[in-house]
Amino acid sequence: MHFAIISAPVPGHLFPCCMLSKGLQEKGHSVTVYNIADSEDFVRNLGFGFKTIGEKEFPKGSWHKRWKPAMTGSNIWRDTRILKAHIEIAAIMLRDLPEMLGNDNVDVLLVDHLQPQGSSLAEKLNIPFITICSILPLHNDPTGQVPASFAWWEVKPNRFNRYLNKWSHELVKILSYKYLKVVNAYRRKWELPVIKNLEQSFSHIAQIGVVPHEIDFSKNQKIENYFVVGPPITKRAEVSFPWEKLDGRPIVYASFGTIRNKIDKLYTVVIETFKRLPHLQLILSKGAWNGNGFEMPNFPENSIVVDFAPQLEILKKAVLCITHAGPGTILESIYYGVPLIAIPVADDQPAMAARIKYHKIGISIPCTKLNRKKLENSVNQIINSKEINQNVEKMSNKFKKYGGIDEAARVIMREITNITTN
Repeated sequence: MHFAIISAPVPGHLFPCCMLSKGLQEKGHSVTVYNIADSEDFVRNLGFGFKTIGEKEFPKGSWHKRWKPAMTGSNIWRDTRILKAHIEIAAIMLRDLPEMLGNDNVDVLLVDHLQPQGSSLAEKLNIPFITICSILPLHNDPTGQVPASFAWWEVKPNRFNRYLNKWSHELVKILSYKYLKVVNAYRRKWELPVIKNLEQSFSHIAQIGVVPHEIDFSKNQKIENYFVVGPPITKRAEVSFPWEKLDGRPIVYASFGTIRNKIDKLYTVVIETFKRLPHLQLILSKGAWNGNGFEMPNFPENSIVVDFAPQLEILKKAVLCITHAGPGTILESIYYGVPLIAIPVADDQPAMAARIKYHKIGISIPCTKLNRKKLENSVNQIINSKEINQNVEKMSNKFKKYGGIDEAARVIMREITNITTN
């Protein structure tokens, strides 16, 4: 079978969508990513086929120029510009992909859950699609038991918290309005019924989630056809790394992702903190996934600073991970039993950080409140905390019971077979 991946053009979404498709590749199926030119090198390095869309509107290099303001933080102006770019790409997909997917004889779409145009493309072509959920579930909770996947607060058993949670789900509907407006314009053109919210764009066949239930807030809501397979832990392409520089000290791994990772304050505070912690060896990944590295001078002696790190191999050796609280790094750290210091910046990061705090598997420090003293105290607290280290080890054992990429392939093929034979 030929599977096509419809994803946002950023590593945090492309990576899990591709990795969850590895099992399909290993079973002999073809998997192709359809996206803008700036995604091609990243996707091909993962071992997947690639077809370029929107070459006129998004020539190579244009996405990084669009995203550059967001690399230094988050505000309404920056985030509105990024959302506008995502909507433009959705319109290009709706315009061009019906013909491209048809010509390439695509059988099934694998759709990032933040790409509501995917379901419309599948309906237009009369082919099945599977939703891939690489972050916390975006499903509405009318009971107000848990907040939306971007909310930074914890769950509390009181009426105000339930109202706040309900409000957060309503805000998701408001924020997705312009996106759905573009999608519905094509749906009307194709004589398909309009969709009123993101949830209506999710697959009725299967939704594959990578975030285990154990890291989320407790909830009674059961999502139909939602299958949690856990993080896609699998062998990856080798990344050059100076292993010979490891000197036997306990390793602290710091990574601030691949997008909002040019915030000077993060690096300055880390530098000053680890100058005062000479008994620990710092490994810092700058997340330069597009090859555009940058220089950060005056790192502590014997620290290791790289553009891009072999994250899984390092986490196997680390005693602590300092992170922007992106879902990928958090899930992989927990999988290997590594406690966390979360320094969330934007998007779903505050929500993931809230869950780290809630489950006592680490400490959360908002980026706006970060300073050397807080980070140093947090590092020392976690290194010396029996409770935090035991909690993350227990959660690690639960994570390892999920089937990962193999389970994802089994679920996808089983559910696709069920609908094609019935």
